[in-house]
Amino acid sequence: MAARLERQLRYLRRVFTIVPLAAFAASMSAARTPGRRRRAAITFDDGLRSNALVAYPILRALGIPAAFFVCPGLIEERRWLWTHEARRRLQFAGRHLRQELAADLGAPAEVEAFVQWMKELDFPSRTRVEATLKDATAAFVPSDQDGEAFDLAAWDELRSLDPSIVTVGSHTMTHPVLPSMSGAEIEAELRDSRRMIEAKLARPAEFFSYPNDDVDERTLACVRRHYRAAVCGNSGRRSDPHLMPSVHLPRGVLALAWKVNRQVPQARTCRERIAEVQDRAS
Repeated sequence: MAARLERQLRYLRRVFTIVPLAAFAASMSAARTPGRRRRAAITFDDGLRSNALVAYPILRALGIPAAFFVCPGLIEERRWLWTHEARRRLQFAGRHLRQELAADLGAPAEVEAFVQWMKELDFPSRTRVEATLKDATAAFVPSDQDGEAFDLAAWDELRSLDPSIVTVGSHTMTHPVLPSMSGAEIEAELRDSRRMIEAKLARPAEFFSYPNDDVDERTLACVRRHYRAAVCGNSGRRSDPHLMPSVHLPRGVLALAWKVNRQVPQARTCRERIAEVQDRAS
C-alpha cells in the first residue's frame, strides 16, 4: 500500500502543481494562466489510521500537502464507519445466514448489494438494519488485519500531523447518508463536526467532504453556512467551491495516468482523491 501510494504521489507531482486545499478552492474562480501547469489538491476521506501512519510520512517526505477529512463522532466512540462494519459483518455471517437476513429484511443477499441497499434506506430504517445485523453476528470479532484497514486515527495521532502538510477537515460526525436525514439531523452532523474538530485539535476546520458524495439542496445549503468550501465527487461543479469535483485514485500508476489524462471524474467513492482545476472558457 505504501509503495503504491508513493508511486502515485510522485507521478501526480510530476504532472500537477500540488497545492493545499485552501489554495485550490481559492483558485476555482480564476482563469488558468496560459503556460501554467494544472493545479491539484490531494484529499483523503474517512480519517483512517492508515492515513496518519502510512500516508502522512510519505506526504511529509515528498513535501506534498493534503487534506484529511475525519468523522469526530466516530473517533470519540472508537467506531468504524458503518459501511465498513456492515460489510465485514455480512462477510462474517456467511452465505446461509446472509440469505436468511436478506429474506427477512427484503434486501439482496450479496454483500455489496446489501450495503448499497442499506445506503438507500432512510436514516431510522438503516439504523434498525444495523442493529439487526449486529444481533445476528454477535460473535464477530475484528481481526488485526481488520483493525489495520478500518480503525480510525485517534485525536493524538491527528494532533501530531504538521499543519503545513495536512489540513484536517470535516466528513460529518458519523458518516451518514446525509440526504436520508432530517434537516435538523443534517445541521447537527455538519455543525457539530466542525466544532468538535476545532476544539480537539485547536486548528480551523474550514473544509468539508460529502460522505459517499451524496448531496441534496438541504445538505448543500447547510454546508454553505458552516464551511468555506467542500469536496464532492463526479457530481461536483467546477465553478462552485462548495461542490468541488474530485477523482478517486485507481490502483497503479498506469491506471492513474490514464484516468488523469482523460480528465473525467468517474468514481462514487471518497477515500483518496484528487481534485483538478479545469480550464475555464475564455
